[in-house]
Amino acid sequence: KKEEEIKEEVLKKGVEVEKEKVKETKKDEKKEDQEKRREENLIKRADKKEAIKK
Repeated sequence: KKEEEIKEEVLKKGVEVEKEKVKETKKDEKKEDQEKRREENLIKRADKKEAIKK
């Protein structure tokens, strides 16, 4: 019975660690998405300015 309890605890800890990793990954992905959007918006603005100049 004790071995099974230990196994369960290890599994629970493993799941929590994975959840944390997923959280960190999602944070990084959000940052990347925000940066991509910012770049796209800057390009769009630049294109508009160019269009106005022409």
